[in-house]
Amino acid sequence: MTLAEYLAYWLANVAQGKVRRTTYVNYESLVRNYVTPEFGKKKLARLTARDIRAFLAKTAATCQCCAQGKDKKRPEHKRRCCALGKCCKKLPSGPCASCW
Repeated sequence: MTLAEYLAYWLANVAQGKVRRTTYVNYESLVRNYVTPEFGKKKLARLTARDIRAFLAKTAATCQCCAQGKDKKRPEHKRRCCALGKCCKKLPSGPCASCW
């Protein structure tokens, strides 16, 4: 089973019935935006602590707006940071006003 398959199962069959709606929405967003793009095709049995540590270090040091192309996906007239070459430095620890 891949990590994407497992997390889809977990979200639908475990988390959805045990956590508040807002918590579930946040979990789903984190899985969709961060975990699945990085590890989605990786077999669950082959996921290591080293993989997780490297992912956390990379994610903590990378502007997520730039990495996910959030600003680039906006209509041209609404772009305000990364797509214009002005990195907003939105790190996962706290959102910047221009990206939310």
